[in-house]
Amino acid sequence: MAKIIVEEINRFGHVAHFHQFDSLPIYIGRDYKNDVIISDPYVSPKHVMIHANDQGWDVEDLNSMNGVIIKNKLGRERKNFIRPGDEITIGRSRLRFFSPEYAVDKTRPMSHSRNLFKQLSHPLSTILIIILCLAFFISEEKLETTQQLTVLKTAINIFPFFSVAIIWAGLWALVGRVSRHQSLFLTHLIIILVFSVISKGLSNLGDYLSFNLFLEPYFSSYYFLTIGILLAWMLSINLYYGTNLSRRARLVSSSMAGIFLIVLISLNKVNYEGEFQSYPNYAPTLKPPFAKFTKDNTVDAFMEKSKVIFDIDIKKESPDESGQ
Repeated sequence: MAKIIVEEINRFGHVAHFHQFDSLPIYIGRDYKNDVIISDPYVSPKHVMIHANDQGWDVEDLNSMNGVIIKNKLGRERKNFIRPGDEITIGRSRLRFFSPEYAVDKTRPMSHSRNLFKQLSHPLSTILIIILCLAFFISEEKLETTQQLTVLKTAINIFPFFSVAIIWAGLWALVGRVSRHQSLFLTHLIIILVFSVISKGLSNLGDYLSFNLFLEPYFSSYYFLTIGILLAWMLSINLYYGTNLSRRARLVSSSMAGIFLIVLISLNKVNYEGEFQSYPNYAPTLKPPFAKFTKDNTVDAFMEKSKVIFDIDIKKESPDESGQ
């Protein structure tokens, strides 16, 4: 093989530099006379020489001090055979070798919907979204209480949420800095804020429907399933911006996290909920007047429905029959 491509791999596993040569042999080392110059104090001035053969290349150690590691094994011979795609380590530097005919990985499809979060992470857009989130949570606090809201009380109620959001975004920014050299803190902050608003909005929708249609026993199942799906969606986007995982790996990881959360909450609910409850299931949160959109049940209608429940005839007792 006459032509050869040499990749320098950095400590994060990314390609730092490419070198392409039309003829062999080539010399690799720390000396400036080499074809590939490695700035590594553990690499000898002339460390290795690469020869061509019919099936690949031979790596010849030029009496280096620290030797050559080939495919994670120390090369015991002076000459060692490598094929296209193989990797060697000299000193603390990693090199990978390819021929021009080597097949590259398949092109990954871009997710334009996920790029929306990166576009929204502009500082002005982030400030606007934070203001909208503040307005959403403040209005919710005002609708669910009869007390006068003060700035201090509102700040105390909202502070834990934004603290968790900032910590979450900071952790993913750290992961992105390590794995992709991009922190994207504002992008991850937008993701957690959008997730929180959507999950809270769906929770309120289910709560209002339960309040009007008496679906409280089924509301918890709806809520757990919704939160699990949204969590899986949010994690998949965090993994997209913060890691180099493949699409399948992101999908599996985020789905497993969502399923784990649903199972964990469901088991906790089953564990603490007995067969018989001495109190009815109801929505305990104070609702604003517009939340009621169904008609109230009268006493007669309730008594009529009770016949089916208890399978007995319930007669409405008149004042004369009761002796009053």
